[in-house]
Amino acid sequence: MQSGLAYMTGPPGRPLRAGAPVIDILGGVFGVVAALSALRERDVTGVGQKVSSSLFESATFMLGALVVGSAVIGGPMPPMPTRKNAWGVYDVFTALDGGQIFIGCTSDGHWQRFCDAFGFDDWRDDPRLLGNANRCDAREWMLPELERRITQLPLDEILAKCEAARVAYSRVGRPDELSVDPHLLANGGLLATAVAGFGGGPLVGIPALPVEFGDARDRPGLERQPPRVGEHTDDILGAAGYSAREIADLRTAGILGASTHVPA
Repeated sequence: MQSGLAYMTGPPGRPLRAGAPVIDILGGVFGVVAALSALRERDVTGVGQKVSSSLFESATFMLGALVVGSAVIGGPMPPMPTRKNAWGVYDVFTALDGGQIFIGCTSDGHWQRFCDAFGFDDWRDDPRLLGNANRCDAREWMLPELERRITQLPLDEILAKCEAARVAYSRVGRPDELSVDPHLLANGGLLATAVAGFGGGPLVGIPALPVEFGDARDRPGLERQPPRVGEHTDDILGAAGYSAREIADLRTAGILGASTHVPA
């Protein structure tokens, strides 16, 4: 909220938090970047140092371009839902069967192939729509008509036409659908993880770290499943110096819960 990210995300007067913990994740990422940078410097100088990252500063870093934009226009940037679009077509459309798709035409080639694929012969060479600047100026009348035309087609047909047109497009998905996403399944981007019952439930495909290493494009895997409650109690106490007898006494006294240790 303080950084302005919520202000830019929601409609005017309705600041809206991001739909995922982007700032928490980004703060962690910057912490890792800082630690790795300090380690590389230590390799050269032999001197370590303290590093830190901040949630607030991580959020403000994402707003850098908008700070510049505000300086250029001499006032606050309008929230994303009301900003003048930089592209003539860069919007979400609803199909005949209720599915939704994002379509982006960011070049004249995109626009011409888009019109060819969808049979919009009346628009392909319309002088009012030649060039992205003209298409942006025409959004007020063009976009409602484009929405009307798109709404007459089922989602699968729209997807096929966008693929044929080689434009930027994507079906609007939900997070729960990622566990069966064809791209993630094909490139090892999902890790079979037990998520229910603190490690004891069914396995769900959780997105892996978005990095690859080497020519084999190896991804970091899952070191261990999330533990059941109490699964590693004995191991942790043993590493802390408690004997097996002392651990048993703590359990008998009710200080520890029943062991749920699962043999490897």
